[in-house]
Amino acid sequence: MIILDKFLSLIAPFECIICGIEEDLLCSVCLRNFNTESVYCLNCRQQLNGIDCCSVQCKNHPTNRLYSVSSYTGITKEIVLCLKSSGMVGIASLMARMMAKNIPKNSNLIITHIPTASRRIRSRGFDQSALLAREISKITKMPNIKLLLKNNQSRQVGSSKSQRLKNIQTAFRVQNTKFIKGANILLVDDVLTTGVTVETASRELLRAGAKSVDVVVFAVA
Repeated sequence: MIILDKFLSLIAPFECIICGIEEDLLCSVCLRNFNTESVYCLNCRQQLNGIDCCSVQCKNHPTNRLYSVSSYTGITKEIVLCLKSSGMVGIASLMARMMAKNIPKNSNLIITHIPTASRRIRSRGFDQSALLAREISKITKMPNIKLLLKNNQSRQVGSSKSQRLKNIQTAFRVQNTKFIKGANILLVDDVLTTGVTVETASRELLRAGAKSVDVVVFAVA
């Protein structure tokens, strides 16, 4: 699908979804002007400005920082849907470039992603979070290693809130543990909603010996 996407972009170039110019889904000019957010505490959503959150309630939170491009509205939402719903996998590299802007240069991090449910991968033909992780790895030159596997494949539709929370608590297991011990990990996902998923995944990584876990997403809902 990636090869086909590249071929189609050559014979029928994309139009920028902001200004309409024939170049890419987000042209170089609009990309430069895109309003990117900064670094936040995942727990209280306070902007950090390069420092750790000083709130007492956040000290025991499993993640240190949340890097986000924007809120899940408007153009940002359109870009995500182009990838997830329209299957335009080529846009993952553009999203990754925007996500990588907020990651500190020369960071000693191992990149990994939140695994997507198998049924979603079969339906779409790809794992969007894995695509983003791979592209961010190319840009930052940081290693990309699959550290998490999905356990719970049951559908959440119709489940009570308490059942959903119970399901997510056992949703992940770790692999490649030799890379986790003592590592600073950057966890990649496309959209952050409640934060429960990344918090659960982060706890598994920390339990396996990770030194720290930061999170980077394209958008926050």
